[in-house]
Amino acid sequence: MSSDVREDGLLLLDAGRRREALCSSRRAFQSAAQHTAVARSHYTVDMTFRVVLEHDPETGDYSAVCPELPGCASAGETEAEARVNIREAIELYLMPGDIDLPEDAKLFEVTVG
Repeated sequence: MSSDVREDGLLLLDAGRRREALCSSRRAFQSAAQHTAVARSHYTVDMTFRVVLEHDPETGDYSAVCPELPGCASAGETEAEARVNIREAIELYLMPGDIDLPEDAKLFEVTVG
């Protein structure tokens, strides 16, 4: 297995390492989903994101990456599974986290679009 670094600094992985990285990301997202409190609020604005879906002929699997959300990636054994998995990954990526605020700070939400 090999990897190369492009001029712009992006790391290019061969099929095996790409699959390994995507599986690791998927496990992390699944773990986060299991530990996320149900009471946490969710965004209520519908958003549309572009997803790059690639078939790996070597493994037969599909990778899915959301370019607008750095590090948001998933995979699946079928195209349909990859689509479902990337939707879940995007939802988890955008899920608000707990925020510790100073006593004099205010928290509010802004809707754009």
